[in-house]
Amino acid sequence: LPLLGISKEYPYMYFAISNNTNTLSIGNYNGEQGEILTIGVNLSNEDVVSCLQFDVALPESVSYVEGSAMLTDRKTQKHQLLSSIVEGSKVRFLSYSMPVMPFLGNEGDIITFQVALNGEVGTYPLAIDNVILSDHLGNLIPSSTVGGSVTIEEPIIIYYDITATVNPIDAGIIEGAGEYVASLEATLIATANEGYVFVNWTEDGEEVSTNAAYSFEVVTDRTLVAN
Repeated sequence: LPLLGISKEYPYMYFAISNNTNTLSIGNYNGEQGEILTIGVNLSNEDVVSCLQFDVALPESVSYVEGSAMLTDRKTQKHQLLSSIVEGSKVRFLSYSMPVMPFLGNEGDIITFQVALNGEVGTYPLAIDNVILSDHLGNLIPSSTVGGSVTIEEPIIIYYDITATVNPIDAGIIEGAGEYVASLEATLIATANEGYVFVNWTEDGEEVSTNAAYSFEVVTDRTLVAN
């Protein structure tokens, strides 16, 4: 059993004097501007950990998605999780159980949470501090931290070509063909010349619409024919 000493920072709790290693860490993540990113906090523990509390300091370019924090499968059915924003950009996480039960395993993410990447392109630090780990007796456990980072990248914009022709070639005109950003809506409008009547839009010989104004989400290159 570890020796026990009185904690100076928390005078009403005991500090377990242990040579074991207990580390909270965050990895390095990257995502595009505007993306919602899931961050994992890893607990590598040689001592039995039943309760924990820590803060994650977020840069201004990254904002916490409230209500997104979750315990991983290292929890027991009794473990609860609380999270709150403290000191501006810091997020505090607290997990405990009643009755007091240890977390499962000795390695792996213990908590995940989401952040919104709203800032400028660049790499920003993610730091863990104010850590409190305790065992099933309420004794404080020595801990260390390893910070990580989040890299915000420019969004990758994908373009697709929407090509449209008239059959027969002199039967009318088409508006709306061209290059589109993926996931946007394209609208092709076919107008028949005098002496002709619009029948349908076809693609690879198959009818796709009978409306002269044909709208669709752009997800790939398309070649359409107004008949």
